Amino acid sequence: MKVYKFGITEVVVHINESLNKKHLENLTENVSNLNGISTVLISDQKPHLIRVSYDPQTINSQQVLEGVKNNGVHAQLAGWL
Repeated sequence: MKVYKFGITEVVVHINESLNKKHLENLTENVSNLNGISTVLISDQKPHLIRVSYDPQTINSQQVLEGVKNNGVHAQLAGWL
């Protein structure tokens, strides 16, 4: 796990399902609204991978994962950046 000098950590979450654009937008918004989340990025080329930047003093990777899963998807942590 890489912690940046300003305290932000990034994790990649893999979503098992293929989601339509609206579901991805809702998921991104919902995860972005979690306390401690800095950014949520989804690539157009790989929409099943979500890159989440967060403050590890406020939220941890398991809570990020649960935040993604709470949107009705099956997901797992794929790695840290």
